[in-house]
Order: sequence, then C-alpha cells, then structure tokens
Amino acid sequence: MASLHKRDGSDNWSCAYTDPLSGRRLLRTTGTSDKSQAMEICLKMESLAKKVVGVENRAVTVDAAGEMIEAARTLTIKAISGKLSEAEGREFINTILEKSELDPIKGETVEAYLKSWLTGKTLSKRGRTSERYATVIKLFLSSLGKRAKMPLSVVSARDVENFRDRRLKDNLSPTTVKLDVKIIRSVFNAARKQGIVLTNPADAVELPEGGEKERAPFTTQEVALLISEIIDKKSPWDKEWTTIVLLGYYVGMRIGDAVTLPWEAVDFNIKTITYTQAKTHNTLTVPMHDELENHLFKLADDTPSKLICPRLASRRIAGRSGLSLEFGKIIKKAGLDSMDSQRKSGRKFSARTFHSLRHSFTSFLANQGISDEIRMKLTGHTSKDVHQRYTHMEMGILQAAIDKLPSLK
Repeated sequence: MASLHKRDGSDNWSCAYTDPLSGRRLLRTTGTSDKSQAMEICLKMESLAKKVVGVENRAVTVDAAGEMIEAARTLTIKAISGKLSEAEGREFINTILEKSELDPIKGETVEAYLKSWLTGKTLSKRGRTSERYATVIKLFLSSLGKRAKMPLSVVSARDVENFRDRRLKDNLSPTTVKLDVKIIRSVFNAARKQGIVLTNPADAVELPEGGEKERAPFTTQEVALLISEIIDKKSPWDKEWTTIVLLGYYVGMRIGDAVTLPWEAVDFNIKTITYTQAKTHNTLTVPMHDELENHLFKLADDTPSKLICPRLASRRIAGRSGLSLEFGKIIKKAGLDSMDSQRKSGRKFSARTFHSLRHSFTSFLANQGISDEIRMKLTGHTSKDVHQRYTHMEMGILQAAIDKLPSLK
C-alpha cells in the first residue's frame, strides 16, 4: 500500500510504494507539500507502476520498465500541476504501446494543422498577408508529398531544409525564401506552444544569406521637395497626401495606418497621436511635432469625416492604380531618385518608397541618441500585442527628440 513520508530538510512529501518488478520499496518525491495532493499523486504513481509492469505478461526488461515507471512518475506530477502537454502525454503513451508491440496513437496530421493555422491567420491578417501565408503553406505541403498526411510530429528539420532548397532552386531571392522559412517557423512555434509538438523543426534550419535590400531614408530637404510637388499639383487630394507624408516622417507610420487614421486618435491637449498598427496590432502613443500639429489643427474644422484622409482611405494601397505606385510617381516628379534595381526574379525593387519616410523617422531618433528600447516602443517593433506605455520621463525624452526634427518649411 502506498504511503507518504517526509525526508529530513524537505517540505515536500515523498511517496513510498512497492516496485512490482523487484519487490523493493521505492521512495519518490511528489513535488508538493500539500498532503492531500501528494497522496493523490502517490496513489497514481503506484497504479501506473502496476500497469506499466503488468504489460499483460509481455516480455519487458527491468531497465525498460524502470525507465517507464520513472517517466510515469514525472508525467503524473506534471499532469496534476496542469503542466503536462499533449505531445509529452502522447509520446509516453506511444512508448508504452511500442513496448507492448501495439500501434502508436496518431496525432493531428500536418495538412490538417497547417490548414487550421492558416484559417486563423486569414481572419486576423490583411488580404495580401494572408495570401502570402496561403501560398507558403500550399508549397510546403506539396514539398512534403505523402508525408503531409502523417502526424505533425513527424516533420523534421530536413523537411524544412528541402523546402528551403527547392524555393532557392526556383530562382527566388534569399529575402523571399527567408520569409517562407519564417512563416513555417511560426506555424511550428504555435504548435509547440499548444503542446502539440515538443520542438520546432524550423528552428534548426539556417536561413539563406544575402539578398537583403533595405529602404533608403529621405533627407529633410527631400521630404520638403515631396510636399512641394504635392502642393503644386493643386488636386483635391493634396491636403491628404501632405497629411500622410507628414505622418510618415514625423510619426513613422506605414502608409496603411496613415490613410486610415481617425480624428479620435489625435489629442491636441497633450500633443500626441495614439493608433493601432495594422501589421503588429500594437497600440502606440507618439508625441506630435509642431509642424504636424499645426497642419492637423488647420484641417480639423474642414474635415467632417471620422477619418483624417477619407479620400485616400477609399483607395487600394497596392496595384497599378494603388497609392504606393502613385507615391513612386510623386518621388520622380519631385526630381528625386527612387533608387530602382532589378531582383534575380526579374521584379523591380525601389529603395525609395513611402516606407522610406518611416526609415527617416527611426534614423533621426537614433541620431538623437534615443535608446533602442524606446525606439522599438515608438515604432512598434516589439513582439507583444499590447499598448506600449511610456513613463513620464520617457515621454519627455521622446517629445524633446521629436521637437528636434527639422521643420520642412
């Protein structure tokens, strides 16, 4: 009969029970000082030991049975404390079944899990991003072949490497393939966190080197030329284009966030803009520069819409008639170099785009000595989906730094 005992110097109860194999009395810690919980664990230890060793008269070595008993003890403690994952439980049960010459339990298939993950991402991501995910998932499943119908846990680092190598052989840029592997890595990170797999096979896969092409920032004089070109057009869109350029340069906004910014995000009383990034879902509060504040204040009475830029918000960002392409035309008409180059795939890459305004913003903060941590908070480059709050001291530092941004006039 199992019983509880306390060892000298230990607060936790230990369980004493008879080993059915050797007949010896064993003493194992329950990992808890709660007596009732310890007894529950102890009785389960004894019960599992009998089940493992019984194996219905099958041939099991003493060493193998001993290992299984020890594993059962560890998993029992985890289960009662609520820390046991699905993958750990399945692995243990499959070990017992293997020793018993029985078929293992099959988990969720690779195909089923990846499609379920994709459905969740499709609901939470914008169209182009979800399409990108869907393409990668489809190609990865294709590279697995029949293995896609097997349990998720069978996917190995070699499978991910084969997928990476196939993509590189298709003459895709290293940057594109890096993103492909990172997407697969995200899938298995989610599965690992859910306890469906114990490890992430993509973590062991090296990303391809080279191919990095960065956006080039605009200087203050160049941003002023962009604004001048927009105003000279004298179109009904000029105020809105001026607004989003100022938001990109003085707040570091992406074009999608700039065109959909509502008036309620602007607080003239404390001179800040608070908005949620579409890409990261982080909510940021950014101090306003005087020039941006004055521009928005003049617009406030002229814009009855909930959005600051309702006309631009109604248009697509990508595509032949999209805002990104139109901004590229503004760059060239302003007499600036868009720094175009050709990728290996034949597609054009422009180092100067609307996103370059964001680079100008972050570069200026770095030059002003703003720490990496605060810059990451300010631009939303964080892994947590939470509102990035600042201390009063940090906000004062940020406001002082942004006030030093040169005026465009």
